[in-house]
Amino acid sequence: MSIPNDAPSLQNIHTVSAKSLSHYPEVSNMTLDDFHQSLTATKPPAEFTLALAGLWWEAKGDWARAHESAQQDERPEGSCVHAYLHRKEGDQDNAAYWYGRAGKPVGREPLDAEWISIATALLGQIGRRN
Repeated sequence: MSIPNDAPSLQNIHTVSAKSLSHYPEVSNMTLDDFHQSLTATKPPAEFTLALAGLWWEAKGDWARAHESAQQDERPEGSCVHAYLHRKEGDQDNAAYWYGRAGKPVGREPLDAEWISIATALLGQIGRRN
């Protein structure tokens, strides 16, 4: 998964409130571009929710870890990522079930656009989860 270079306003997308991390830009200032740059690390930033970590693993090409992470997050956000992952693998029936658990309609937008939408929303929740 790569973030399209022509995606709108990647530099100005959601910022969040959270303490800084030593290996990453301050999470409070993390943009999708920063998120993309964090993919050079061996594990996701510690402040990430399980759902956001799932998207991180998926972006690194590790569907199994992405699925495991999303499945561990029992909140609607985890179900949303779980749905996206099954949609991406082509399992539409399973995806539809997880979209329902997330309280969302079945995704119809291009997968890259859906990934950006979900990641943006989840980045906006860091620091508000506790």
